[in-house]
Amino acid sequence: MRHAVLGSWTILAIAAMTGCGAERRPAGPTAVPGPERPPALAIVLQAEDLRRPGMLTDDVLTHPDADVRAAAFRALGRIGDPGSAATIEAGLEDRDGSVRAAAIVALARLAPASAIDRIESAADDPAGVVREAAALACGRLEPPTAAALARRLLADSEPTVRNAAAATAAVTSPDRAVVAALADLADDPATRMAAVGALAEIARPGSAAGRGPEGFLTRRAARDRLLAMADDRS
Repeated sequence: MRHAVLGSWTILAIAAMTGCGAERRPAGPTAVPGPERPPALAIVLQAEDLRRPGMLTDDVLTHPDADVRAAAFRALGRIGDPGSAATIEAGLEDRDGSVRAAAIVALARLAPASAIDRIESAADDPAGVVREAAALACGRLEPPTAAALARRLLADSEPTVRNAAAATAAVTSPDRAVVAALADLADDPATRMAAVGALAEIARPGSAAGRGPEGFLTRRAARDRLLAMADDRS
């Protein structure tokens, strides 16, 4: 009998030390499991996959992480809902250049005709990444406007901007003045590859230089520049 009592007291002592048999109470609200909100980037990807711009709420568009904000504006541009134009324009005022760059490309995709002034302003942005985005975005504008803006950006101080402008200038009604500017860029190691690629694009039959006499002269000028560069390297 004594052993039985001691055994009972031993079991109770062990239970007290391990917590077995005791009623467990939640520590607080955080102890109760519930659905977790997906990370912000996951929301962006989901919104784009489902083509639901409404999922990109202010919490995402004003997220503390600039990468999240930029991804959200890129997603809005790819979703292509015209009703998102005003939201995207707000991104052009973001404090981070990468976000402004994403917003200007998105706006150009969504509403190029109404984005002209915004793209021209972006071409003067203090952040090189925004001017580079403007150089790419202007390719979605009508040729006269796009060509003029691309030519201006061929003289930008940043090589990345000049490279982007070269690609756009080659496909937006290039003329012999553009060919000359590209030939100058080909002398710079930082822009040579982009310049040569642009000249090759202009020189090919059926290029954006056009089919008239001026187009023929532009294509020939581009071809002559390429041949001269090849001779210099040989």
